[in-house]
Amino acid sequence: MATGLDEELQPYIDGGRSGTLMIVFEDNSLGRVYIVDGVPVSARYKSLQGAEALDTQLSMPVATVKFHNNADLVRSTVLLTGASADQLQKSRPAAAPAPAEAQNAAREPQVATNPNAVMLTEVGRSRLAELLSEYIGPVAPLVMSDLPATVDVDSALSIVSQEIDNTRRAAEFIAAARRII
Repeated sequence: MATGLDEELQPYIDGGRSGTLMIVFEDNSLGRVYIVDGVPVSARYKSLQGAEALDTQLSMPVATVKFHNNADLVRSTVLLTGASADQLQKSRPAAAPAPAEAQNAAREPQVATNPNAVMLTEVGRSRLAELLSEYIGPVAPLVMSDLPATVDVDSALSIVSQEIDNTRRAAEFIAAARRII
């Protein structure tokens, strides 16, 4: 039975969690809601960001969700305000917004800047996306879309392998990725 996004978000809001809720909807589309200390702070769905993305996602039946404790994935620069965020906060006391420095730092990708690093090419990015989908399923394109436009291979592997829950499988993924990139 399909659930709604509001039901899926509530435990993370109530628990004061910080991270990214990656959502696969019944139509197999992908979305994200970013939460800081139990407060949804931004959302992305297709080309939509902020409250518009959240409103769209709230109206759709959810197939699966996966929560990641992270601060290094790129999130929407459009912060949530208004009725959508208020609706999700109905059972939680109001929280102070995160300091501007923390919000800005969370938006910036954490990528190594080694001048001798091998950069990830478009062909490598495509191969990596295909391999990643074998490990994490339909959310792989969303994870790949969060990689910076220019990123070195080691940083890319570090970032995307964090999405694989099993340590052994993550190591297996990295080894396989190094063979094809």
